[in-house]
Amino acid sequence: MQKDLSSDPEALSNLYLDITDDLGFAQTYYKRRTIRVYLNQLAQRVFIGVNKYQKFSFKNVVDFWTIELPLELYRSKKYMGFALISFLAYIALGWISSSVYPDFTATVLGEGYVEMTMENIEKGNPLGVYEGSSSFMMFVQITGNNLMVSILTFFAGIFFTLGTQFFLFGNGVMLGAFQHMFLKKGLLITSFLGIWIHGAFEISSIALAAGAGITAGSGWLFPGSFSRLQAFKASFARGAKIMLSILPFIVLAGYLESYVTRNYDTLPDASKWTIILGSFILIGFLYVFLPIYQAQRYPARLFEETNFKQPHPETIELLSVRSVWQVYRQGIVLYFQSLGSTMKPIFKVVMPIGLSLILVRALFFPEDLTFVYWFDWASHLSFMLGYAFSTPIDILISLLWVALISFMFLLTYHVLLIKARLSSLSWASYARHMFLRVFVLFLLLLIPIFMFPWYFLLPTLLAYPFLLYLPFSVAFPEQSLPQAIKKGLRYSAKSYFTLFVLMGIGLLTIAAICQPISGVFSIQNEVPDLLDLIVNGTTPFLDNAGLNSVYWTNIFRELVYLVVLLFTLVFWFVLLSLSYFSMLEKREAVNLKKEGKHYGERSRLKEYIEIQDQ
Repeated sequence: MQKDLSSDPEALSNLYLDITDDLGFAQTYYKRRTIRVYLNQLAQRVFIGVNKYQKFSFKNVVDFWTIELPLELYRSKKYMGFALISFLAYIALGWISSSVYPDFTATVLGEGYVEMTMENIEKGNPLGVYEGSSSFMMFVQITGNNLMVSILTFFAGIFFTLGTQFFLFGNGVMLGAFQHMFLKKGLLITSFLGIWIHGAFEISSIALAAGAGITAGSGWLFPGSFSRLQAFKASFARGAKIMLSILPFIVLAGYLESYVTRNYDTLPDASKWTIILGSFILIGFLYVFLPIYQAQRYPARLFEETNFKQPHPETIELLSVRSVWQVYRQGIVLYFQSLGSTMKPIFKVVMPIGLSLILVRALFFPEDLTFVYWFDWASHLSFMLGYAFSTPIDILISLLWVALISFMFLLTYHVLLIKARLSSLSWASYARHMFLRVFVLFLLLLIPIFMFPWYFLLPTLLAYPFLLYLPFSVAFPEQSLPQAIKKGLRYSAKSYFTLFVLMGIGLLTIAAICQPISGVFSIQNEVPDLLDLIVNGTTPFLDNAGLNSVYWTNIFRELVYLVVLLFTLVFWFVLLSLSYFSMLEKREAVNLKKEGKHYGERSRLKEYIEIQDQ
């Protein structure tokens, strides 16, 4: 593989890691054997070969912009066109709404912004808003904001492209209303020659980011002959390449807005037209003309669909001794492999019950949802799960959630037990025998989390690794309860460091994934995330409809947190299950004993081939 330049680099990298692991083992246990020398030479050759071809090449950059990116854009032309048409429709909607309803502009843009703009128009400086601060600070703030909006527009496409449509709708309606406001004052051309100096790149980037987001999320909706996960991986990679190409134009738009647009009144009209038309011509050349040209020039490459190669899914032997990093990496792989068999019944059973509890509490105690909270996720989780204990039904809600968590745990664990060939019980029989003991155990484990404040709870995290294997031992089939508790505590104590590290990196992983969607560090909109932007965008429309926007957006927040909670709990159960199976194999050699019963019975050649395949 190292000699073949067309080899899969990821497979070569994995084999290189295997070689270095074997080399470390050989250096420890076979210091005087030639296998150590052989592995060392092989590892060196692969290391030098891999790094030889990792040098920066300017030709690769040119090929990306002139061949690879245009072909990806052509493959995604339906999604890019859909984004553009949607954006233009939303701009027209904002324009028409402003002409029909005079107060619409102030509703969308904000009364303060409209009043300030009107004052600037009366002073003879209609675009005076761009002269507020120093050029550098303006560049940093505007570029940062535009990057954030474009990246969120892209990532919102993961949610079946609906999130991207929301961002397109908000930006399109505001743009249409904004331009109509200047039309009413007879300043359309003046505003065009000022705003579109940077707007040509900025607005184009929003539409392109939306197209990239819709492309990324298209794999979920149109998987074709592939699994949804395989199709999503390919479509996301394609969308990410398009999104990557937009970033320089976002930075350039921020520069033009900060250093050129603010001086629009001193520039001759010819310069303004040159900048605006030149910007549109460049965008049109790179994202419209070049894709069509290169598709005709490289038709064979166009239909290679290299991103849609059928991958070889990693086979994970559950009963195997692993390091903490192996548990973490393979736990993520196993989590995605298990999603289909776990999330479908969870969404059928747990999701409607959880949503019902949210609505019941919101109906009887609406006052808790009339505030915007600091660390809103923490406040809303306390209402959703009932551990706020501020209303009479909170205790009942908490008990129901302990039952739901027990159900999710048993469902996930049963799938993995069957896969590991450690149980042959049907789901109904397994749940009937294990539910009560698991429910009581989770009740005892969750009482401190539900009852104590966070500042008291943080120190108890040091003690939780001593208890993390308890549910897995108690829910293990054909094991008495006293024996299971004893084993769970003993194995947890022996794996304290592993579980503590696993708990830490697991929490960091969840925080990193949740931050852009529903921010862990979202403090009363000071650190905005996708959820905050959606809430802020819908608030004016809810207010105009006569609805309590804070109340209804808080219900929407809790719905999002419910979905995140379900996926997060399954992730924890899979990760800790794999860690428990590793500990079980290390202490009891369950799989080794099972294989030992058949030792010598099979052909040595067959066993050798199986080892090579593994």
